[in-house]
Amino acid sequence: MIANSRKRMTLIHDPTEIPQFVDEAQEHRFWSTHHLSAALIAAAEPIPDGELPPPRAPTNPIPIYLDDDAFQRVQSLAAHRGLRYQKMIQQFVLERLAEEEQRERSVGARKAHATS
Repeated sequence: MIANSRKRMTLIHDPTEIPQFVDEAQEHRFWSTHHLSAALIAAAEPIPDGELPPPRAPTNPIPIYLDDDAFQRVQSLAAHRGLRYQKMIQQFVLERLAEEEQRERSVGARKAHATS
């Protein structure tokens, strides 16, 4: 027999039942055991424009194949900087793109100057 792994959730009927949170960890613990009632959600007013942060730009997950040494070096550097290795690789790609684009602009400007 498979045990039911669902947690028993406490239903919130009024906004006054939601405490002030000290930190995100406390908020996470609260919302992992509580949820808003359908009536409370239906009564909620729309959030005014500009109150929420802008949505993140969509990303495309892609496989990148690195040899073990390169992968270990990226992981080590990322850990040293307090980043996930995926974020470190993303930063490397963006930095290199900026360098290449700057180089292209520089070469294009030299060519334009040479022909004038």
